[in-house]
Amino acid sequence: MKIQQKLNQVIRKYHNSYKTSEIHNMAGIVVEVKSAKVLAYAGNTYEKANDHANKVDIVQAYRSSGSILKPFLHERMLSEGQLLPKMLLPDVPYRDIKNYSELYEGAVPADEALARSLNIPASVLLGRFGLTKFKNELKDRGFTQFTKSSTHYGLSMVIGGGEVSLFELAQAYCNMASNLNVKTDPYKFTLLNYTQSSSERRRKKAVEPYATYLTVKALKEVVRPSSEVGWQNFEGTGVAWKTGTSHGFKDAWAVAITPEIIIAIWVGNADGEGRPGMTGTKVAAPVLFDMLDYFRPLAQFNEPAAEKKAVEICTRSGYFRSEHCESHSVEVYPSFLADGKLCPFHRTLYLDTTLQYRVNSKCYEVSQMVKKKQFVLPPKLAWFYQRKHPNYFVLPPYFPGCESGQGVIDLIYPRELSSIYLPVALDGRKQSVIFEAVYANRETTLYWHVDEKFITESKGSHRVALNPLEGVHKLTITDAMGNELIRKFEIMPSKQ
Repeated sequence: MKIQQKLNQVIRKYHNSYKTSEIHNMAGIVVEVKSAKVLAYAGNTYEKANDHANKVDIVQAYRSSGSILKPFLHERMLSEGQLLPKMLLPDVPYRDIKNYSELYEGAVPADEALARSLNIPASVLLGRFGLTKFKNELKDRGFTQFTKSSTHYGLSMVIGGGEVSLFELAQAYCNMASNLNVKTDPYKFTLLNYTQSSSERRRKKAVEPYATYLTVKALKEVVRPSSEVGWQNFEGTGVAWKTGTSHGFKDAWAVAITPEIIIAIWVGNADGEGRPGMTGTKVAAPVLFDMLDYFRPLAQFNEPAAEKKAVEICTRSGYFRSEHCESHSVEVYPSFLADGKLCPFHRTLYLDTTLQYRVNSKCYEVSQMVKKKQFVLPPKLAWFYQRKHPNYFVLPPYFPGCESGQGVIDLIYPRELSSIYLPVALDGRKQSVIFEAVYANRETTLYWHVDEKFITESKGSHRVALNPLEGVHKLTITDAMGNELIRKFEIMPSKQ
């Protein structure tokens, strides 16, 4: 009963604080991992007049998940050997998906991407894993509302495209924590029930306990940004946690995972009204951390037993070492992670004596070539990566006369320093200008940037519609081999 009183007290405290910002509803649930017993349950805030649907049981209500489901994808892909803890994942603008911050770093280690809840890496992983597989995975974990086709949800399935309840969330995370219990059957899925004894069912697919351990480790050990208020008080403890925010700031989630208890918190408005800046980090996490204080000292997760194998991991990419990697470390991984894809980001380059140009035997004396193993990201990733990593090695151009003829980019329009007047439609709106490039191999992808900002990529017919502002601009087009073409052009005021 004391735990219930504490939860009521915490909910009441933050309700009094948040309602001044027009945030009126909140819910929380505390579950014991060992028994799957609900220790405390607060379905909503209390208001005598019930002006804000305060009698609705939010714990059972279905709301947009935000990014609170990302750990389940991470855990499953580790379990199937499709992911390594430090494997670099793309972090660049991807389709219509954005990171919450709208900032991108080119490539980010998988565990860091999870801890920072980056949308782009998670969406890339979902694309690799498969939409239908993940929808079935969520159903197997007790999420009941993913009833439409997987294509209906698309990649948004992992970043808020579906609905979950706080009860389902606590249940799924309880089973995640339970998977680290040495006595737990990996196929067992325990159903929470707060009115009678918990029941069990069989999972369709077991999760490797060590995959769970690595997921939990990522959520509790990777350095968090300073904006995640309150986490510093639990640094070094056994607490792992995840926050989530739905589109439009309508739902703020926070979940704490420990060996003994699960705490899940939701904050928002029952009528679905969003509030600017109402994120899981800012409003749900403080409630969570306040509740966690009651359970100190907190136990640590024990590393589960697993058959292991020493493997060579590329230092820069986190993939298995290839012959081209410049450095590597020997890591001891569980056997289900012991085989996988070799590093795709290293290559062996042949440079001239100044190290400023790439060369080959057709244009340069072989005895003078300098052989160098180098970390080289695809152009789109490299464009963003080097902003965060200023010492990143930029792939040099070919030595004059060494071009193979397959990597020459040319631009049909505009030419150097050409002046362009944007066409104006009948309604007075400025229209786009079509830029067209040519390349020897039509199947090669070209990457387009304007004023150092990535715009788009093209393949086949390299025609791109652009609508720059008035003034002088720099257009940069690159290919995967590091060839680039730069043109300056000026957008002139429209003729009246």
